[in-house]
Amino acid sequence: MLFMVIGGNNQAFYMLPPEKMMEQAMLMDAWTRKHLESGKCKAIYVADGNKRYFSIWELASYEEGVQLSMAGPTWQYQDFEVIPVVDYDQSMKLAMSAVGK
Repeated sequence: MLFMVIGGNNQAFYMLPPEKMMEQAMLMDAWTRKHLESGKCKAIYVADGNKRYFSIWELASYEEGVQLSMAGPTWQYQDFEVIPVVDYDQSMKLAMSAVGK
């Protein structure tokens, strides 16, 4: 199943001293690269000057997505949402079959 994770740094992150912010950013970078290399994370994009991100993950379940997000080294400094997504063509096939076309 595919999931989109939308997230960003929360207020607690911005209250950290600059050196601690950099330390947390490096931990998150290593964690993210590990999951990119494993193939679980398919892509990640940033917006708003690295304050927000969204990523696409291929996971077995929604619960795995939440568990992975909570296992990240900086979860306490992140706000995130895990959203199941469906390929557009697959969605249209399902919609057409539901209305009998």
